[in-house]
Amino acid sequence: MTREEHQPVSEAPSQSVWRMALPSLAVSLTLLAVAVLAAVVLVQMRREADRSLQEIAEAVEASAELEQSVVQWWKGLDEYVDTGDEALVRDLPGLQQPTDRYLLHIEKLELGREGKQTIARFRQEYIVVLEELQPILSNSSTEERQATADRLINGFILPRFLDATQQQRELTQQALQQAQERNRALTRWTGWTLLLLGVVGAGAGTLAGFGLARGMQRQLVQLSVPIQTAAGSLHGVVGPLQVSTSGNIDQLEDSLHDLAGHVASVVDRLQAAERQSLRKDQMAALGQLAAGLAHELRNPLTSMKTLVESARSNGAAGTLDERDLEVMDEEIRRLDRTLQSFLDYARPPQLNTTSVDLRDVIGKTVQLVKARADQQSIDIETELPAHPLTLVADSGQLRQVLLNLLLNAFDSVGPGGRVVLEVEPAGDGDRELLIRVRDNGPGIPDSVRDRLFDPFVSSKSSGTGLGLTICRRIVENHGGRIVAENRPDGGAEFTIRLPAEKPREDRRPALSRAGDGTSERDID
Repeated sequence: MTREEHQPVSEAPSQSVWRMALPSLAVSLTLLAVAVLAAVVLVQMRREADRSLQEIAEAVEASAELEQSVVQWWKGLDEYVDTGDEALVRDLPGLQQPTDRYLLHIEKLELGREGKQTIARFRQEYIVVLEELQPILSNSSTEERQATADRLINGFILPRFLDATQQQRELTQQALQQAQERNRALTRWTGWTLLLLGVVGAGAGTLAGFGLARGMQRQLVQLSVPIQTAAGSLHGVVGPLQVSTSGNIDQLEDSLHDLAGHVASVVDRLQAAERQSLRKDQMAALGQLAAGLAHELRNPLTSMKTLVESARSNGAAGTLDERDLEVMDEEIRRLDRTLQSFLDYARPPQLNTTSVDLRDVIGKTVQLVKARADQQSIDIETELPAHPLTLVADSGQLRQVLLNLLLNAFDSVGPGGRVVLEVEPAGDGDRELLIRVRDNGPGIPDSVRDRLFDPFVSSKSSGTGLGLTICRRIVENHGGRIVAENRPDGGAEFTIRLPAEKPREDRRPALSRAGDGTSERDID
């Protein structure tokens, strides 16, 4: 036998896999969040440090420019006092613009209390210098301008302002050195932070890996237990099978391959046994069918044989009278019904479905059994709705089902009994139709109730036991179902559910009027 090899199917991770991976996932997400936060903080700190360093560098540059302007004023005024050359004063650079530029940069810096006091003294000196420079910058006389220049130089006004300017330059250089030191410290702190994150990440990854490995090992050990149990169960069938319980994945993989091979061997044996059992069941069913056929044929043949032997024993005068012929005709009909039942069971006919009105099928079936019901004094009633009940069905086979149920009901109630055939929509949107056949007989015996639709099961002393089996097959072929039960007030009730025809707006229900050759034939 050839075994099909099944390819592995990709499945979603099981809950156990998620449970094992959850710690590692949590650690990874935590480290990712910390790394992102650290990166954001470091970028902001670096940006702030660069901005502060840039501002301090601009302040240092402005202080150097201011100091150079003050030195030029000092030298120019000193020569002007000695020579009186007016060109020296006209060529002096502006002092207010570099001073204002320097003050603009220095006020942006955080210099502390001492630095703020130094800036305040510088402003005072600057105001004094501006007041003293007014005669020189205005259209004053030469004598007044020379006197002002002499007072600025020899009165130590301009030298004090130069000292204050040099102090400001030293202050800004000191701030620059501090900013550079903070920048270097930030660089070191960034390096240590990255190193710490790397160490923590490596350590957390290692711990998570160990935890995941231990979880997998526990899962493997737990998995090996049912595998070992399965191997023990197969021991008596395919021999001993070694399964490792150490949690080693390589050994477990070997055990699984070995187990798979043994399971395949067991499956082969089971399939072979199943085929053998199926052949035995088929032979048993065939034997049961043959035994039932022989039993049903023997009785009518025996009756006819008896009549023939009786006529033959009378010699030349031996003849069959009218009564004997009626008996032989009845037995022949019985043989025909029996053979037809077996044929219907062994070779079910194909469905020839059309759109039919269930009321018409029931009316024709009742008409077939009306004479027998009158003969046995059985009251047969039908409860049909006024509107059509259409379905797609084989009217002949459906009539065969109803005929069998009615004849069985006649046999059950006996003379003077009552049989009711009722049809109605199922009520669930009229998607199904209900057919009920109920009687007031003794009901279904408990001995056959659970096996009533099985082949060769009958509650009557005569009959093949195939009628209800054929009925169930016909109903199921129509997409329906049939059930039987005893009624609380006595008698049996058979209920058939069949799918109703889907309504079509452009088509009226078509009724099947074709004859199908169904006759009153008891197929119990």
